[in-house]
This record gives sequence, structure tokens and C-alpha cells, in this order.
Amino acid sequence: MTFRDTLNQDLIVKNKVTNEQIDNLEVIYDKMTTLFKQADIKNIKPELAKSLANELKLLEFELQENWNFPKDEKYHTWWNRFKGCTCPKMDNDERFGMDKIINSTCPFHGFEINVTIV
Repeated sequence: MTFRDTLNQDLIVKNKVTNEQIDNLEVIYDKMTTLFKQADIKNIKPELAKSLANELKLLEFELQENWNFPKDEKYHTWWNRFKGCTCPKMDNDERFGMDKIINSTCPFHGFEINVTIV
């Protein structure tokens, strides 16, 4: 099975994703895998957590670009999957396309502004 086979084939056709974009997606997903492994640290330092969260945000924009979606942070889906992220996952899943709900003590996102803080 190739990387391409693991992707949503209907979405590739619908969004007219090119072979070059598929190659880009493979690189982006590999970077994300590495990023999540780097974040899987007990007692992660706040500076590292914030840096990884910011890097993931940029990768999510690259995903949107290569899937031919508009770049919009409200439609990011990976941001709260860090092990140790304390932001409410179910609440944020239900608010897909809306502002995020951030736990103010989250080591990855507690510093963000322009979001709903709980």
C-alpha cells in the first residue's frame, strides 16, 4: 500500500489534488508524526510546547493548501491531539468551524488569544 492509497481518494478527485500536492502531503504528515513524537514528553517545558503548537499550526495551513481548501484556522483538526493537551476535545469537535475553546492551563495552547478560554 502506498501513501496515496491511504488518502481519501474521493477528496483527491473532488478537490483536484495534483501528484505534486500528494507528495507534499506525505512530507507534511511525516513532519506532523515527528512533531507529535517530540511532544510526547512528561512535564514538557512550556517553551517547547508552545513552539510545537505553533509549528503544528503552520503544518495545518500547509495541509489546507495542499488539499485545496481555504486556509482557515477554524477548520484545523489536529491542533488538540497533543498528548498532554488539556483543551476540551469533544467541545471543540462540536464547534468545528468556530473559535476554539482553550483551557487556560493547557501547556500547548494556554497562551493563545482571540479564543474562548475556559
